[in-house]
Amino acid sequence: MPIHDETASVLSLARNLRAGLGGQPDTVIGTATLALLLDKLIELATPQQNERFSEASTKSVASMLASFESRRP
Repeated sequence: MPIHDETASVLSLARNLRAGLGGQPDTVIGTATLALLLDKLIELATPQQNERFSEASTKSVASMLASFESRRP
């Protein structure tokens, strides 16, 4: 299981940026930050990525269950 959850980090960044918008008509955001947010949004909206994430999650849970089962007396 990865230590760093990229999706959670990007979500946190998006929430912080959204909270800082206030009532301003225009906001300046760094190109790298905008690219990161857009790339993650596109990745999450791509069906193939969702299937791959789902498959990886299922394998991870199955692996954990197998590990617990092997420890039972």
